[in-house]
Formats: sequence, structure tokens, C-alpha cells
Amino acid sequence: MIDIIDKAGYIASVKDPADGDAGKIYIAVDKHVDSGNWEDSAGYAADSLAVATIIKDSTVAGCVTQGSEVNTITLSNGQDFDFKYNLPNRIETHLKLTIVTSDNNMVAIDDPDTTKQKLLTNVRARYSLGKDFEPQRYFSQADAPWAATVLLEWSTDGESSYHSTVFSANYDDFYDIALARIHLVES
Repeated sequence: MIDIIDKAGYIASVKDPADGDAGKIYIAVDKHVDSGNWEDSAGYAADSLAVATIIKDSTVAGCVTQGSEVNTITLSNGQDFDFKYNLPNRIETHLKLTIVTSDNNMVAIDDPDTTKQKLLTNVRARYSLGKDFEPQRYFSQADAPWAATVLLEWSTDGESSYHSTVFSANYDDFYDIALARIHLVES
């Protein structure tokens, strides 16, 4: 189902089943967009129905979909069923990238805007809805060959505190990262 939803231009994540979830399926869905909330777009109603139709065609009888977004679809036998999914739990995130330049550096150092854009490009290519946020995956010395050390940290509390640990995500969590919230510290 995740692959089918992806091919249709959306991003999906499914909750790992727990003992109390027998017969239930929890799906979070977002649309491939660079910024803004998909649900606020003019075409959201049509997109939502398209997603619900994919869910209808991809789930087995007896599974009941769960979520805040509901579309009622009439089946071929005339019965109406609700097909549901959740929107992402968008978590506004700040990133702080600290790069210490190597004393042995022999290459040109990227300008700050290029470095921040490289980080954002890496995040968008490697991170997705429902995945744990693992800072070491998004920027390393391979991305900055002039660096002696690289440290990527995240903050979800308005920059009161930063962490370099792994954020263990729920299936519907999404770190909302924007270029304006990436801070570069070079020394």
C-alpha cells in the first residue's frame, strides 16, 4: 500500500500493529510538497478522495482504517464505508549544524548558504514521514571535506535546547524543516 500511495504522489507511513490494534490499520498520509500544509491546498478534497480510494483498493476485508480524515465511498454492492487516514503530526524543527574546519584542509570551503542548502537537500532526500530522525544520516564529513568535525543537532522547542540523539518517531510524526530554520556554526 505504501508503494502504491507513493506512486500516486503521496507519502505514507503505517503504524506498527500492537495487540490492541487487531483489525485496525493506522495510516498517515502527506503529499510530496516543498512547503506548506497539503491539507490547506485548493485540491485537497480531490486528493483526499484519491488517497481513500487507494486505501479502499489496498486493504483487506475486515480491516478498519483509523484516522481523522474520513471519506465515505460506495462499494460495488451499494454499501457505504468510511476510509480513514491521519495527516502528519508536523513538528516545527530547527537544525543547528556545527562544522569545525580541519587544520589540514586543502579544499575550498563552501559558503554558508551552499552548506545549509546541501543539508536541506540531504534531509529531503533521506527523511520521510514516520521515520526516526537520525542526525548522522543527513550531514557528515563526506558532505564537508574541509571539516575536522561535524555535529548536527535538532530542536523542537523553539531552540531552547538542541539534541544530537535519535528522535524516535511515531508513524505520523514529521519533522518540518525549512531553510530559514537551519543554523550554521563554523569555527
